[in-house]
Parts: sequence; structure tokens; C-alpha cells
Amino acid sequence: MSRGQGGARRLLLDLTLGLALGLLLSGARAETGPVETAARNYYQLILGSASFGLPEPALRKKLEGVLSRDLLTLLDQAARMEQQCIRAAAKDEKPSVLEGNIFVGNYEGASEVAYGQKREMGHEASMEVDLVYLDTRYPRAHPYRTLVWHERLRLGRQEGQWRVVDVDFADQNSLRKTLLSYLEEGRRDCALPATPVPAAPAAGKAAPAARNR
Repeated sequence: MSRGQGGARRLLLDLTLGLALGLLLSGARAETGPVETAARNYYQLILGSASFGLPEPALRKKLEGVLSRDLLTLLDQAARMEQQCIRAAAKDEKPSVLEGNIFVGNYEGASEVAYGQKREMGHEASMEVDLVYLDTRYPRAHPYRTLVWHERLRLGRQEGQWRVVDVDFADQNSLRKTLLSYLEEGRRDCALPATPVPAAPAAGKAAPAARNR
């Protein structure tokens, strides 16, 4: 075989491998289905907002399209409990409120997400994800600059579309557990003082009669 023939064959092989890789990648993109779309919609909202604690009204409205009815109800209950805790706290006492980013497993939030294995069974599904938080206050290669962790997104099919029903964090906690724990603590620690009721007149004691002038 001449050098020219060998070069042509290598070129043909490179073109064939490149074409096959392109088809493989395009096929992987084409396989993105409703579960992957629901996961992406969730993290686009969370990573795209500077949400700390319970969501502001604008984000809460957007979450209606991605969260389950149960999670939305828990968010609303937690918001009412937070207001109760603020009213119940003494003037010199910090009220019990949810702090940090409650939608991912890191107080400061996340900078980016990578999607992993999907499992789907009937009306339930899960998506393994890896998240990254980049703290730009530190220089490149600093051990505190980058934090990487793993989560599992749980989804359920409601009203014809996939919605997030919970997010399992790496510390055995979850979004749902966080909200339920806060509600339990609030019922215990944020009870408002009872409004005093005026005492009724003693039985058998007549009211004083008005004097005639």
C-alpha cells in the first residue's frame, strides 16, 4: 500500500468516525423526553434565581409549572408559618425563618447542573444529578473555590405532565423534609399568645341600677 493510499484510508476512517459520533450525539439529544424536560425546567428556575429561604411571589408563581401540588401546598404553609414566627418573636429575638437556598443541597445554591441516569416507572420517575457551586471569591485551583455534590430529583405525573415531588439531598435530607421540619418546629416554638377574653359578670350578681336624679 502506498503512502497516499494509507493517508486516504485514514482520512476516510476519520470522516466515518466523525459522522458516526455526530449521529450518536444527535440521537442522544433527540432522546430528551418529558422527564428530562421537567428536570431541566426545575433547575433553570432555581439556578436562574437568587432565591434564599422561601421563594418570593414571582418565583413562587413560576414554580407552579414545575412543582407538585403537595410541594406547593407545603411552601404556602411554610410561608404562613414564617409570618407567624416573625409576629411571635420578641423584639430582641431573631425569628425562626428558613435561610439559604432550600431547593438544592447547598446553603449558597448552585452554579450549574449535570444530568445523569433517569429511571421511569409508570407515573413515577427519578433523575440523578450532579451540581456545582463556584465561589469566585477564591482563585482558580483553590480547594474552597468549587463544591460538587450529588442529588436525586423525584418526579410524578400530575395533570398530564411531569412535576417535581421531592429533591433528595446528599445529607439524607430533602426539600419535602425541610418544609415539614420547619412546620413542626414552628407549631412548637412560634405559638402566638392567646387574646385575653373579658371576664363575664359573676352569676347571681345584678348590675348596679342607675340612679334617678
